[in-house]
Amino acid sequence: MKKIVLPAIILLTTALLTAGCKNPPSHSKASDILSNTVSSEISESTDTESTDTESTDAQSTSVPMPESSAESSQVTSGNVSSESESSAGGDESSEPSGNESHEPSEHESQEPSLHESSTEESSQVSEVSQKPVIYDPREDITTVYGIENKYFVNKLNDQEKKSFAILYHTAAEFEPYAKFTLPVEENDFDRLMWLLNYDCPELIHLKGDYAPQYDNSGKVSGVRFYFNMTAEEYPACRKELDDLFSALREQTAGMSEYETEKYVYDIMFNDTVYTETTERSGSAYGSLIEHRARCEGISKGFAWCMNELGIKCMTLSGYPLWENSGMYSTHSWNIIRLGNDFYHVDLTADNLRDSEDQTVMPLYSFLNQCDEIMSKTHMPLEMYRDMGVPACTKDDMNFHVMNGLVITSDDDQKTRLWELLDRFYSQEDEVSIPIRFGSAASYEDFLDNWESYYSEYLENNDYIYRYAFLYSNDVGNTVNLYIEE
Repeated sequence: MKKIVLPAIILLTTALLTAGCKNPPSHSKASDILSNTVSSEISESTDTESTDTESTDAQSTSVPMPESSAESSQVTSGNVSSESESSAGGDESSEPSGNESHEPSEHESQEPSLHESSTEESSQVSEVSQKPVIYDPREDITTVYGIENKYFVNKLNDQEKKSFAILYHTAAEFEPYAKFTLPVEENDFDRLMWLLNYDCPELIHLKGDYAPQYDNSGKVSGVRFYFNMTAEEYPACRKELDDLFSALREQTAGMSEYETEKYVYDIMFNDTVYTETTERSGSAYGSLIEHRARCEGISKGFAWCMNELGIKCMTLSGYPLWENSGMYSTHSWNIIRLGNDFYHVDLTADNLRDSEDQTVMPLYSFLNQCDEIMSKTHMPLEMYRDMGVPACTKDDMNFHVMNGLVITSDDDQKTRLWELLDRFYSQEDEVSIPIRFGSAASYEDFLDNWESYYSEYLENNDYIYRYAFLYSNDVGNTVNLYIEE
């Protein structure tokens, strides 16, 4: 998520165009629940025999862009469609003034005034203007979807959670602008936006592009969102995902946590084509339904599947130590909880296809990896390190460890390969043997000598020679020896 500075006049123009953007029909209107401004004006009648007190009206307001010329914005790269820029609401100038009564909406009639006073109390404070009280239900973090699974969001302090909840509920309702109750420091805002993107895979319509708005003190007062689908498209797309989760629940019923995890891992590996160029490549929808995604969409899709299947899983980002250049200098992967322990999972760093016609085999390079090995190739962002990344200290659930598919630096490689061939070799069926090596040196030695080890094995067993191919991953020091039928 990179920012580009735009002149403030552009922001103001955009604000006026988008202040009345229509909400999705499948949700309550954001303007109905965003805030209830309670105002009260008490006046004495000139009639000496009676005193009339005006009733207090609860007034719900939407949040347009700040119209102060002192406020400026920054925006990431990304195009906004003309459809999202058009106004679908009423004219803001038609809103009633503070001393003008109006017919309350259905929502307002059910919400009691926060500062409701009796006639006797009102007469005692006659001619005293009461300060408006703002009630914003969007600050309620408990109503965020799947909040119990959002590991890093739950590490925020109380005020940060309120600000995050405002961002979440506004984005969920397809409202283009979110406005904070209290302005936020820019560093804190960046963290909130990062978590909104990575900790909330269900926001499949939210793009990574955004435009923060600043107040006169330099703090962030709000943000402009961008979307990759319309509110009308969202329900059908979400149903596709819900149907997928229902199918996965049926298919994994009775499986252990590890078996469920690997089942989903294999499905995503076989279905996903790695790409950075599609509109939703950074979305869970891109990985799970369109099957075309980059690391961001893949990690969010995997985490969402796991959480829907009752297994705690989070997405985090960091630096790929094997490379740090190009359009995306950061990388995303997962941490999953199996039993009482945490493990790293990086499906993207496996042997994913780059095109649909490509044939690949999984290497399981980072399926349940520990910190000791993961730290050689992955470094979490400082933001995550400051918040506290769960320690992954064990490797007992690592794919290669569980299946006895590790060749250490002390092993005789030919002997160990022959042992694995004795276990898996078939004279008729295809053979796939994923192997992890204890060091980069032993990995390189195997790449140089595996063909001679394999040919000698066939000769010693009087087997007809069959073509074999070695898929390899330098990052994970892993291979998959594939023998055709």
